[in-house]
Amino acid sequence: MKKFKRFLQAVICTLLVGSVFYFGQATTFAKDNYIVIKKGDTLYSISKEYHISVEDLKEYNQLTSNKIIAGQKLLIPDSEQTKPLYIVVAGSFSKKTNADKRVAFLKKKGIDAIVVKSSISGKNFYRVQAGAFSNKSNAEKMKKKVKDIGIKDAFLMKKTTH
Repeated sequence: MKKFKRFLQAVICTLLVGSVFYFGQATTFAKDNYIVIKKGDTLYSISKEYHISVEDLKEYNQLTSNKIIAGQKLLIPDSEQTKPLYIVVAGSFSKKTNADKRVAFLKKKGIDAIVVKSSISGKNFYRVQAGAFSNKSNAEKMKKKVKDIGIKDAFLMKKTTH
């Protein structure tokens, strides 16, 4: 059951990360996450009040400049939307067959893993992910487990979900 939960967590997190990249410009959040700009407000003052960077505010609201006007609505993501995910990477390969072999090895050792295709500078890579965690210490534990079975180059990759 524990293995299934870890596998399900990895799949859901991977889908979440993938959907964020695919649907990244969507603004389908609850009404409560919007604020109405008042006279004198600036992106900087709003960023300090809501503990989010100016750049993140601009990205979430598809702003190309720092200019905002009274009466304008801004999306303020909740803290869950801005929390990072810690992904345990157990290898990155240029050939999918090699990544599939690594996944099979991990599964034999009792570690659920998946292959995620990434494009870097126009070249495709196949990353082997052995879990995605919202808690860094849990991710560190999984990374240690992966290293203990012989994958010495395992590492954590931090991704924000926005």
